[in-house]
Amino acid sequence: MDVRLMLEQTHELARARRQVSRREQRLSVVDRALRHNIRNELNVVLGYLELLREEAAPGSTTREHVDTCIEYAERVVDRSEKARHIQGTLTDETIESVDPLAEIWVAVERVRDRYPDAEFSLEIAGDPVAIDSGDDSGTDADATDVDPALDRVIAHERIDIAIVELLVNAVTHQDGSDGPPEVSIAVSATDGGFLELSVSNPGPPIPEDDRRALSEGTETPLEHGGGIGLWLVKWVVDGSYGEMSFPDHGTGESTVAIRLPRVDR
Repeated sequence: MDVRLMLEQTHELARARRQVSRREQRLSVVDRALRHNIRNELNVVLGYLELLREEAAPGSTTREHVDTCIEYAERVVDRSEKARHIQGTLTDETIESVDPLAEIWVAVERVRDRYPDAEFSLEIAGDPVAIDSGDDSGTDADATDVDPALDRVIAHERIDIAIVELLVNAVTHQDGSDGPPEVSIAVSATDGGFLELSVSNPGPPIPEDDRRALSEGTETPLEHGGGIGLWLVKWVVDGSYGEMSFPDHGTGESTVAIRLPRVDR
């Protein structure tokens, strides 16, 4: 009886593994095919929309309609790219030692390219540090004497994408003021051997249901900007053996924070 039970369990385990393998293979094929087609076909659509935009008279209703179509088509392309990075977090679990401050500088420059009016401020261990536009060196004179504990962290190889997504999320979810988007970045060492990176912007905090879904890992669709970007951040941080949280300081700001393990912990 024991031998028969062991054989049955071995057979069931092998069958379950085959089912998981087939399911993952099918999902991977569908994912690649959909993303490839969406990106290529929407790029064609965007090309023709740009031609229509050039032909439409400035300020006309046609111009406004074309601008709206371009905006929504670009959103779909952007989400397709995020899906590609999410797939990457599932298929590649490469962990690296990275310089978090250099990653922040690069991320700020990338987001500035997309949102040139956005204003960024940075604090390192409570001290303000200037972020000069056009500085692509990844260093700053005021940041050379920072706490050595902030030098290196352990992170998933796509941590740069996650930081960019945090900044984009902050830029695009402002409180509706007429001024340029404002984003505050803070970096500090925490107890337990972690580095905390928080990104804040004016406006109400992320809805409680969304925060709960992200914290618990449930599949509830998020209301906050479609949600896929924050899921990307969460899965990259999870892959870095880190933590994601939503501090509420009662200051009328929305804040998302991630913690990454320091190399010197």
